[in-house]
Amino acid sequence: MRRFKGILIFAALGMSTGCVSVTSVHPLFSDASREVVFDPVLLGKWQGEDKNTCEVTRLDKTGYAVAFEMDGKPVKATFHLLKSRGLSLLDAIYTDNRGPEHIFLKIRIEPDTLWVATADSTWLRERIVANGKPRYTVADGDLLLTASSSELRKALLPYLAKPEAFDDEGELKRVK
Repeated sequence: MRRFKGILIFAALGMSTGCVSVTSVHPLFSDASREVVFDPVLLGKWQGEDKNTCEVTRLDKTGYAVAFEMDGKPVKATFHLLKSRGLSLLDAIYTDNRGPEHIFLKIRIEPDTLWVATADSTWLRERIVANGKPRYTVADGDLLLTASSSELRKALLPYLAKPEAFDDEGELKRVK
């Protein structure tokens, strides 16, 4: 399993520990899609249960940039907020030696508290493997979704509508 869950979850406002093993080559929605929205409540400085902090700023019309330190080194990531089928999701973009990968997270937003959960449960992986959809490959023991954005929406969004698709939530508080 991959180590970057803690990094990406933190970067995408989660700050939990563990491994991510479901990522995607493509986003769920393009930046120009009506499902990609900007909510200024996400801007600012946030602190996780582990007392680590991250700073979220506006990247562009619909995107966010996040900066934090991991192991004493500055780290930056980007994400988009998606609202579809009653879900609020973050599409966090991570770049490694395989190229950019997307991690999908479910969020609940209140003015001074965020709850974030990764779409990486055993339940989700089992459904994808059993149905063969959305298309994927196995890379370093992880599921790398290779389906196009439209295929992801058709095959993955119904899974993401189920609470079983997500790991436990992590909580962040706004730093005043």
